[in-house]
Amino acid sequence: MVMEYVRDNWGSFVSLVSLIITVTMVGFAIWRAGQAKESAEAAEKASIEARGAITRVLTIVDLERAIAQVQRLKVLHRESKWEACLEHYADLRHMLADIERTHPT
Repeated sequence: MVMEYVRDNWGSFVSLVSLIITVTMVGFAIWRAGQAKESAEAAEKASIEARGAITRVLTIVDLERAIAQVQRLKVLHRESKWEACLEHYADLRHMLADIERTHPT
């Protein structure tokens, strides 16, 4: 009796199995998409943190260059080399403006 029902309704049985497999696979695909989204968000966060760290390091390098420029200016002031001071002041002003542009207060 059961075998007759299965034999007579074979198409319906296959359709039901196909539906179950399809729903399962769609659920799996949605789950994997959620994982991919989480991975993408984590990668974005890591890239933002890395970009910030690189910016901080570059700013420190720029500040060290500005400090060295100030030290050169101090020597030029002591030696009364005013023309050279003017050139170094312009360079220092550009350095500090770049730092301010990179990290506004």
